[in-house]
Amino acid sequence: MKFIFPVFLIVFSFTSSLFGQSKNDEIKLLDFLKGKDSLVDHVFNNHEKYNLEIIFGEVNNLTPDSVEVNNVKLFENDNYFYPASTIKLPCAILGLEKLKQLGIPENHYFRIKDEFICGNMMHVLNSNKKKSSFYDIIKLMLVVSDNVAYNSIYELLTPSYINKQLTAREINKTTIYKKFAGCNIVENLKFNPVYFYDTNNNLISQQESSILDLSEMANKYSYSSNKLIGKNYRQNKKVIHKPFDFNYNIEASLTDLHNCLTRLVYPKSVSENLRWNINENDRVFLLQNLGLYPKELNLKAYNDTVMYPDDLLKYIAIGGVDKNEKNNIRTLSKIGVSYGFITEISLVIDFENKINFFLSARMHVNENQTLNDNIYEYETVAKPFLGKLGQLLIEYQKLYGIKKDLSEFQELFN
Repeated sequence: MKFIFPVFLIVFSFTSSLFGQSKNDEIKLLDFLKGKDSLVDHVFNNHEKYNLEIIFGEVNNLTPDSVEVNNVKLFENDNYFYPASTIKLPCAILGLEKLKQLGIPENHYFRIKDEFICGNMMHVLNSNKKKSSFYDIIKLMLVVSDNVAYNSIYELLTPSYINKQLTAREINKTTIYKKFAGCNIVENLKFNPVYFYDTNNNLISQQESSILDLSEMANKYSYSSNKLIGKNYRQNKKVIHKPFDFNYNIEASLTDLHNCLTRLVYPKSVSENLRWNINENDRVFLLQNLGLYPKELNLKAYNDTVMYPDDLLKYIAIGGVDKNEKNNIRTLSKIGVSYGFITEISLVIDFENKINFFLSARMHVNENQTLNDNIYEYETVAKPFLGKLGQLLIEYQKLYGIKKDLSEFQELFN
């Protein structure tokens, strides 16, 4: 069941300058960040090694109904990175769009039939054991990055729908043709039927099974040696002495992912044809779940704060720093962590100092250059780096930013 929260209305005139950034803005930002933390300096000085890219979005309230966001990009590059679970954000949004288009009420449950079988089928098994709605699983997908939940959304949406909707919104460098289930390329293009039921167990809608022609996927990809990563990889307990091949895998640009979030937070940032087609209740639902910690799900499985600490899936501004005892800092964020790649898109909110800003970043931590061996520098490099970077940008905003009325965000967590 979806929670109902106070609806806040945002009517903004919003200007974005992602590619028209001033060189002076970049220099000013780098000058502030450098020399304040040894790890931040180390990563900046070795940004090519870490495949680092950062987008900082400064939010400026010009009038009560007008906002300008100035985006500054640091260490921009075209190197491949694996976005992993960050693609769950656009899929969550599009999932709610499709439910709306199909006329599915909030109070529903669904079943997925096992017409096609491959890899981990828990999403099919769960759908037939429980009476979960897509709102229920989207919550899990966003808060604890549940892969089983994502696989259900993938069956609902299908790649054709996902990529058509993203392309229509000029999100052109994101391609999603994969479940997180261990299926091969052909198996990922077969979609099981989905049945929708109301609370009285009446069938209200169904989506038939389908198979996507491989040629559609092939047209979206081009082979590139840029997607051969590392020197070795582990497979079936053996080390293969060649790079791991990410060709024909999930792809996204940091700009695409950043734009997915900014448009969700501030729909008026773009023209109407580029906005997400969801209602205000659904938008608030998504924003709140982007901000929750696992312990706030009030589910027994996630009550253990040692196993599920606040910074488990929130690195930016939260990770590896002193405990946020006063809970004055929240991030509305989605992170992807896999194969040593870390990508996180976030809106950082400091309620005490009345500032907020967007921060998106991606990097790769794999010192031994061996993928799939579960030896990555997440805890020693990525998490403390992104945590400190977020904290430094809070200090930057305290000096140069504008204090804001953040009550609409505070309502998400009351």
